[in-house]
Amino acid sequence: MLAFAAVIGIVPSSWWMIYCSGYLFNPSTNRWTSLPELSLLSNTLIRALAVHPFGNWAD
Repeated sequence: MLAFAAVIGIVPSSWWMIYCSGYLFNPSTNRWTSLPELSLLSNTLIRALAVHPFGNWAD
């Protein structure tokens, strides 16, 4: 019964992820979405792990 409830719970979220990825990775969408902000990722990793992921070139 618990497995059935888990499957029922996963169906809407899986459908939503598939729908959104189809929309976001559409070539016409690339005109208004920007590239990922790697400096934000870098700063987050530096603060969380105290390791610079792209080398120590920022100093």
